Amino acid sequence: MKIYKLIWYLYTEDQLKESLITDKEVAEKRYQELKKALYRGCWLSLSELVENEDHELVKGEGLHYNDI
Repeated sequence: MKIYKLIWYLYTEDQLKESLITDKEVAEKRYQELKKALYRGCWLSLSELVENEDHELVKGEGLHYNDI
């Protein structure tokens, strides 16, 4: 099982936001939408989490990262 973790930082509000998404296409689409909507001083990241043999989510591949 794979889960996609989308994290973004809002500079003006000094907040870190996080969203877990189970569908890769939805995660990629949301990443692109956020990339267009965020403003200078923000960043966002999309990474893949995978389930290990103990049924724990562990960090997998980093898919995207963008400083805005």
